[in-house]
Amino acid sequence: MSVQPKKVQEPEAAIEPSSSMVLQAADWYVQLHAPECTEAERAAFDAWLKIDAAHGVAYERMEKMWSNLHEVIPAPALNALEQVLTPEFKPVRSRLSVKSLALGISLVVGAWLGSQSGTASYLMADYSTAVGEQRVVELPDHSRITLNTYSAIDIDYSNKQRRIHLLQGEVLVEVAKDAARPFIVATRQGTARALGTQFVVKREIDATKVGVIESVGEACTLKRMFSNAPPECVTLHTGQGTHIENEHINQPSDIDVSAIAGWANGTLAVDDQSLADVLLELERYRHGRIHFNAEDIAHLRVSGVLPLNDTDRALDMLTTYLPVDVKNYTQFFTVVTPR
Repeated sequence: MSVQPKKVQEPEAAIEPSSSMVLQAADWYVQLHAPECTEAERAAFDAWLKIDAAHGVAYERMEKMWSNLHEVIPAPALNALEQVLTPEFKPVRSRLSVKSLALGISLVVGAWLGSQSGTASYLMADYSTAVGEQRVVELPDHSRITLNTYSAIDIDYSNKQRRIHLLQGEVLVEVAKDAARPFIVATRQGTARALGTQFVVKREIDATKVGVIESVGEACTLKRMFSNAPPECVTLHTGQGTHIENEHINQPSDIDVSAIAGWANGTLAVDDQSLADVLLELERYRHGRIHFNAEDIAHLRVSGVLPLNDTDRALDMLTTYLPVDVKNYTQFFTVVTPR
């Protein structure tokens, strides 16, 4: 059986699936080639394809890579895979079949992810975390950095400064005082400098968020190579934050300290927040997508504390207090709908 996704309209060269999308495509490949695959699962697959054009690219590449299985999968696993995927193979998947197929998928995905530049940068970082993981790193000067889910940093210490490069994700920094060496967290958009002790830096697609939990910090745009203008900076006090967007930085605004740092304790604290925003935040802590129609749930608000170390339980909690249903089609695709 061959499952063909709808062709994407954009050139493949302009679309680069993320590593998470690759894992989702692999999971869909297993699901759709199973003898007991249902129409509901196929419909969910169609919905997944429509979410992002990169999903179609990821699945097409997954199918193409099967043509070179002999080069990446050991012969015993390959033989079992051929049995599972042959139309004449009728029995319901056995444990052996599932394990063999999962092995083949994991090897293909591993080969793919290893070739992705973004993934290579993440894997080569000095310190990193997996999806859903938090990690505390104590630095040589006894400063502490807590990395949030799927985050990565490089460390550059010298006699003049302590510089942390936030490659992706989010960090909570507790700085040990050293007047001779400023402590700086740098991203593509700008820098956050500790003038006190605790602050949070979060890297987004086109912006960097900075929030001060304790004492004082300074956030700045980057010095541009072909501009004589100095970097633009703002001073942040306890309970204040800002956004840095390329050459612009927002003025300080009040933030909820417990909300921006709650993840370090494994919780998501929200106060009258839209359900859509809560679902997007929970999605950061799990492999795969949480799919929903924002218009259908626009009227629903959330207040409370949700666990980030068990997002399935967090979703169950939402169904208890809100009129929504949650259905897991695969471990990588969850759909939330209003009742």
